[in-house]
Amino acid sequence: MTSESAPALVKRPGIITFIAWLLIIKSAMAAVTAIFAFFGFFTENTGLSDSQLLTAGVVEAGVAIILLWAGNNLLTGNKSARTFVGVVVGIRLVATVVVMLTHHSGGYLSVTLLGAAIGLIALWALYANQASVDYFEGTAS
Repeated sequence: MTSESAPALVKRPGIITFIAWLLIIKSAMAAVTAIFAFFGFFTENTGLSDSQLLTAGVVEAGVAIILLWAGNNLLTGNKSARTFVGVVVGIRLVATVVVMLTHHSGGYLSVTLLGAAIGLIALWALYANQASVDYFEGTAS
């Protein structure tokens, strides 16, 4: 009788669970927005035509699916989801800096500063936190 050691299981860090659930919640909000756009509930407030709302609904439905995929795959430790979220957060940080430089007063500044802080926390959690690195690499420290 031989004794084989099973590979060590790496516990998912709480910050990864938090980020994944934020993505899933954002996915649900995008799905609701898509449904409202499909049924033309925004016509009076936006002045958009039915075809423009349909296009916006299709885009929001696609965003909802992508966010749901990313959130679910982060929960399973998928490296491609980690990379995808990192790239999206990086693009969002660049856009945030552009908005901060062009609209540097009032509510825009507050929202962009908050968005930048959340983005930096997400990047730290995905790439700089040793527990997260161990989780995505599948090795226990």
